[in-house]
Amino acid sequence: EGSLTSEMESQTGDFDRITYRAQKKNWFILSGYKGSEILYRKTYVGEGSLNHLYIEYPAQKRKEYDAVVTRISSSFEPGDLETAH
Repeated sequence: EGSLTSEMESQTGDFDRITYRAQKKNWFILSGYKGSEILYRKTYVGEGSLNHLYIEYPAQKRKEYDAVVTRISSSFEPGDLETAH
């Protein structure tokens, strides 16, 4: 869990403002704003590697993109997290 927490903390610096965060056993989500862009990050953390999903889109297009981002995120599954790549 230490590496999950440290990875999550290291990514928070990419945001001006975080509006959503979630964390489970081996993954976390951060979403928020960087300037006029919305950033969405989902990261799986394993013993050997990390798998990231990074999406960035204009805040003014939020209504168009939010449903798409939700579908992509819910279908995003990690590969082999135990082996270094």
